[in-house]
Amino acid sequence: MKRANLIRFVALSVLLVLWPINTLAQNQRPVANAGLSRYAAADPVQLDGTGSYDPDRSGIVTYEWRQVSGPSVTITDANTAAPTIWGPIRTDPRGRTFPGPFVQTDAIQECEFELVVHDGELASSPDTVKIFIVPDFGPLTLQQQNPPFDPNKPTVFYFSGGDCVTGFTNEQAWGDAAWFEKANIINFPAGYVPDVSYTDYRTYYHMGDMILVFLSKAAPDYQESIQTIGWSTGGQPALDAAIRLNRVYKDARYTVNHVTELDAPCRWQYQGMNVYTSSNALFLTSAVDGEPCWHDHYWGDTYPMGANAPRDLLCVWLQGYGHAAVRDWYRDSLTTELANQFNHGIVAGAYWSVVGPGKNLQLTQQNIGHYFHWTREKGMTLSNEVTYPGRLPEPVALLVWRYPWLYDHDPNGVVLTCAGSENAVGYQLLSGSDPYNVADYNIVAESNCPPAVTAAMLPSSDTWWTVKVRDARGSMIYADPIRVDSPSALGAIPAELVDFNQDFKVDMQDFSELARHWRQYEPSVDIIPVSNGDGVVDAKELLILAECWLKEVPEPPEPGLVARWKLDETEGTIAHERVQKLDGTLHGGPMWQPQGGRIDGALQLDGVDDYVSTPFVLDPAAGAFSVFAWVKGGGPEQAIISQAGGVNWLAAGTSQGKLMTELKAPGRYGTPLFSEAVIIDGDWHRVGLTWDGSTRTLFVDGVEVAKGTQPSLAASQRGLYIGAGKGLEPGSFWSGLIDDVRMHDRAVTP
Repeated sequence: MKRANLIRFVALSVLLVLWPINTLAQNQRPVANAGLSRYAAADPVQLDGTGSYDPDRSGIVTYEWRQVSGPSVTITDANTAAPTIWGPIRTDPRGRTFPGPFVQTDAIQECEFELVVHDGELASSPDTVKIFIVPDFGPLTLQQQNPPFDPNKPTVFYFSGGDCVTGFTNEQAWGDAAWFEKANIINFPAGYVPDVSYTDYRTYYHMGDMILVFLSKAAPDYQESIQTIGWSTGGQPALDAAIRLNRVYKDARYTVNHVTELDAPCRWQYQGMNVYTSSNALFLTSAVDGEPCWHDHYWGDTYPMGANAPRDLLCVWLQGYGHAAVRDWYRDSLTTELANQFNHGIVAGAYWSVVGPGKNLQLTQQNIGHYFHWTREKGMTLSNEVTYPGRLPEPVALLVWRYPWLYDHDPNGVVLTCAGSENAVGYQLLSGSDPYNVADYNIVAESNCPPAVTAAMLPSSDTWWTVKVRDARGSMIYADPIRVDSPSALGAIPAELVDFNQDFKVDMQDFSELARHWRQYEPSVDIIPVSNGDGVVDAKELLILAECWLKEVPEPPEPGLVARWKLDETEGTIAHERVQKLDGTLHGGPMWQPQGGRIDGALQLDGVDDYVSTPFVLDPAAGAFSVFAWVKGGGPEQAIISQAGGVNWLAAGTSQGKLMTELKAPGRYGTPLFSEAVIIDGDWHRVGLTWDGSTRTLFVDGVEVAKGTQPSLAASQRGLYIGAGKGLEPGSFWSGLIDDVRMHDRAVTP
């Protein structure tokens, strides 16, 4: 009995040991993967089944491809992972057969293929893939200027000039080493022609078919951005090819994100603005899977669009530039320092191209109007702010900060945030699993300032993150996503996160605010919410406050601010200017008052010979502008701000000391503007003047006190006097305090 029990025990033990092995050894069905869809013209196409696999790793023995639907084609090497698909079988005069080219028609043809794989015992379920045979686009060709094609770079398709119908052959290419380094550059050396048939206006949609076939062969799984650029006649195929790709094929791999026209009048000027507007609308409403989709147009003095500038495009007038020079300016703007200055959102050219820092821009389609004006002397400015007020949001810079007491791999110790983006009014911190599909990301945090979360707050399946911002007019931009565990964005935590009282410095007042809510539910002070989102103020906030202790917070930039003298110095003879370094020089011995200003410090002037002189800032005749200052004291006929050799911009006129300006039109028809607001009553007042190109408006303490029109303002190109009249006349010197002088290149509302 004991021996029998022993035998049973051994047998049972062997069975228990071998059972998992037998279970694991059971064959599993392989998985077929027929690859991505392809696009063909006449030439054969190779399919890709190499993504097929066997879960139990025993290996795939055979591949079986067959055609499921579509026009008749030929499959060669149908029992391999990568068969070649040809057109129908042909027979030569000697009776020999061979696969021929695809037969193109005037329509898109679909051919569907099925793949089944075998591991020697089991067959997979079928997987299918399609080949799209595009319509015949003729004998024209394209070529890459900087081969080989790099699938990890964005791509630019450049259409050169022509006669407003056909593109010239052997035109100047987009040859530039800086562009070659950053993108695949493709041009059309044989030119281009219109579609064989079209209805309402001349179109070039077949150029999109040609582009699609090229990209499908060069990069079957392309993920980078695509831009079409058209100079002169080339603006038409640049726009139409994008419309064709986005609206007809709708393949996110080959979506055109950005169309740029360079002095391209052939459609809007010769076929009509209604035609141009209609074709623009076709493109602007063709975004695929949430990809960026927008359009900009540049012109010089040869074909100015002027008042016809569309409000749903970014429009730029390059003053003083001829037809070809517009093309060259855009190409060269990639490496031109002045053209790459963000300039408070007034920037264009290659800055927003697929190779620029603003490549992820999505221009608003709310018909706001973005119309910029470039000159060699001043760079980029707003062309007409009243009609076209739009500026653009600053590209986002991601930041990662680690708590020093936690291990690097602990997600609770990794803070994800970003630097502030100028002109942004809303921020979203997003996360997802695909670095190329931001449109499908999860919103982790949303606020009106840079968000901050710990990596532990992200969904477990999300390994990538970014921040998207929007401006007040609906334009958006996001940073290229980075991995959650990437060290590439390590940096300092933004001090504005702990500037609770928003006085632009982190000090005892902010510590007091944190201490007042310690261990309480207070989301306004809870910088880093814990992963369950309970909003409790704790040691994490204290550590960040300590990290930022006594740091100054950059003040949010003011749109159009061209000069600011804060007058907060404590000693010396220099009044520092914060925007363009147009520092002023003190004369006569005015006294700094570090604690006596309306905003921090101020400058005390004696009314005898004290004043500040500055370099040239702006010419009143050049366009819209504003000037504001805080004042206290003063006397009748004393000037606050004047232009040397010009006129008094702001002064206490008349014997009662009422605010006035001498800025007026030249000649006998110009008249000063007087108000009824007394400003020398011993109280602080913020006084200001705005000019919008036709109307002067005086303000006191944010209230309009006088308004008057003028056809223009007299020109003057000299520096300013702060606290003295235009000629330093006795009696024109200010006797009191002046603080925080600001000037804008636009008419602002206080």
